[in-house]
Amino acid sequence: MHELENLDLNRLLALHWLLEDIQVTRAARHLGTSQPALSRTLKDLREWFGDPLLVKQGREMVRSPFAERLRPRLAGAIGELRALARPPGPFDAETARGSIRIACTEYVASMVLGAWTECVSPRAPGLDLELRSWNPSRVDELEGGSLDLAITPSRLRGGESRFARATWLEDRYATLVRHSHALAGRRIGWKRFAALAHVQIVTGLGGTSEIDRAFRTQGLERRVAIRTESFLLAVRALADGDRVATVPSLVKTAASGELAEVRTPLELAPFTLDLIWHPRHSTRDDHAFVRDALRDWSPTAAIRRSR
Repeated sequence: MHELENLDLNRLLALHWLLEDIQVTRAARHLGTSQPALSRTLKDLREWFGDPLLVKQGREMVRSPFAERLRPRLAGAIGELRALARPPGPFDAETARGSIRIACTEYVASMVLGAWTECVSPRAPGLDLELRSWNPSRVDELEGGSLDLAITPSRLRGGESRFARATWLEDRYATLVRHSHALAGRRIGWKRFAALAHVQIVTGLGGTSEIDRAFRTQGLERRVAIRTESFLLAVRALADGDRVATVPSLVKTAASGELAEVRTPLELAPFTLDLIWHPRHSTRDDHAFVRDALRDWSPTAAIRRSR
C-alpha cells in the first residue's frame, strides 16, 4: 500500500537531487553517498512511483514527463521541510508580522488599546490587534486557538485553571458619579446609598451579584435605574444625570477624569485583571513580546501624559 508512512523520507531527498542533477553520480555527491547505493535507491523509487523517473536519451539521462511535473512540487516540499528543521532566529519586533486576538470587557478594551498604542505599536509596527468582547464562551476559542489572549478578573480562576496566567493590572471596586455630582468625594451611609439611582452593568461575569448581596446583608435593596451591558453607556448614564455605578475603579481611569468617587460603606475585595492564554503560546515569540509589552504599560501614567 503506497502510504507515506511506508516510504523512507530520505528517499524523497534522494529523488529531489536526482531530479535536480539528473546524473546519478552528481546527485550522489550532494547526498554524501555512493553511486551504486543511489542507483539502488533510484530503482526502488521507480517501483514506488511506477514510473522510470529518469530515462536515457542518447548518451544522457532526461526526466520523464511525470518527473517533470513532480520536480517543482517536490522542490517546494523539500524547501518547507528545510525551513521546519532550521532553528528559529532571534525575534525581531520591528519586522514581526501577524495579528494578536484579545478578548476582554469594554472598559478593559480601551486600556488595551492605550497599551497597544504606547507599548506595542512603536516597537512592533507590523503586529496588528484584533479586539473581541469577552464572555465565558470565549474559553473554547482559547482552547481551540482562534483566540490568543483573554483578560479577565482574577476571581474567575476556577474554570480556567488549565490556562497560563499572568497578572496585568490591580483593581478595586469604586462607586462613581459624574464629577459635578453633589455627592462627589463625600461619604454616605447604607440607606442613602441604596436610595440613589444605580446604573448596573451586566456583563455575564457575575460581578454585580456581590453588590446586591452586600445590600441584602443590611436588609436593603438598591434601586437599579438603568441596566446596560456597556461600560461606555454606563459612563454616559452617569454624566447625564444624578446616578451612581459601583464598578472597577479603572473605569474612572478609562473615562479620563470625567468621574468622581463617592465613599460608601460597601467593602468588596480588590482583584487583579489577568492575562490568560493557552500554554501552547507560552514560547511563541510574538505572543511573549505582546504579553511583556502590555505589562510594561501603566494606565495612571497614560492619563497623566494625556493631560
